[in-house]
Amino acid sequence: MKIFPERLTLKRLLVHFQQIDVSINVLSATFLRLIIGVARRISNNIVLDTNRFVSANRLRVKKWESDALYFRNPLEEKISIAIVATEKDFELLTKCIYFAKKSLDDYYSGYTYVVVPRLQVNPCKLIIQMSQFNDVLVISEDEFVNESEALKLKQKFVSRFGWALQQILKLGQVLNSDTPYTLIVDCDTLLLHKRNWISNRKQILFPSWEYNQPYYDLLSRFEICNVYPDYTFVTHHMLMKKEFLIEALSCMGVSSLADVVTFVINNSTDDPSPFCIEYELYGQYLYKFKSDYFFMEKWSNTSVLRKDIKDCTNEEIALKYSKFASISAHSFLN
Repeated sequence: MKIFPERLTLKRLLVHFQQIDVSINVLSATFLRLIIGVARRISNNIVLDTNRFVSANRLRVKKWESDALYFRNPLEEKISIAIVATEKDFELLTKCIYFAKKSLDDYYSGYTYVVVPRLQVNPCKLIIQMSQFNDVLVISEDEFVNESEALKLKQKFVSRFGWALQQILKLGQVLNSDTPYTLIVDCDTLLLHKRNWISNRKQILFPSWEYNQPYYDLLSRFEICNVYPDYTFVTHHMLMKKEFLIEALSCMGVSSLADVVTFVINNSTDDPSPFCIEYELYGQYLYKFKSDYFFMEKWSNTSVLRKDIKDCTNEEIALKYSKFASISAHSFLN
């Protein structure tokens, strides 16, 4: 298969603009649109939403301010961590936990929850024990979705069962948390940068540039967003406030996790990815209805190969990818 050098150049250019200290101004936005226009004439495989990419990467990453911690309400703004994992991701699990805690710094509540399949609970606990984490609780999926509900999901989504289930499990842990806020982190994502997660009673929100129409077809039916929203929010991690998640779910007539299972089964199309019931539901609800309760910063994430980080120490990873706020090592990229 022929690989065009200009496509590689475009990829490098896009990664450049995703760095923490690089922001897209008017001149660079014009240049980027020109380059992408030329690339589309050469190849019809360019699916990037240029306007969304420019809008998301015009934002900046605010410098972490340790002094701001003294002006916060420590009880109202403590954040727990929730990670949904399966065996294929265990090789990155301890790295994910380490960097999430480090990114939260003093916002961290002292509780990390890892949700895994029932038969993988003990192997996961062993990994946690070997890493000497004493603040991590491993929870079985059965705590959130019972056998009957899981069977219905399998019958509906077949090969996409795991994809659907992990979204529901994330919501379950946020709803079950003892803290007002929960930071959901995908197990393949490492948060390398400290953030001001909550500032002046506002939480942070990161725009992305992915656009999968079925997500917004569904959410727009319940007036949570437009079919073509201003921003999208599939960013592999998200800070969620339990109170706001409950409100977002209620917009769809959902009041329990069992209701969520029924909802996705009854409202899914034949599309391979018919809904985003965690990141997009919460992000779009916050953006439309809670404008006084969030601020946006640049996502600054890049994708990496697992083989490039698997055997690295945490210090080596932080140094190697210091130009980014986070990295994601999706298993399908290897």
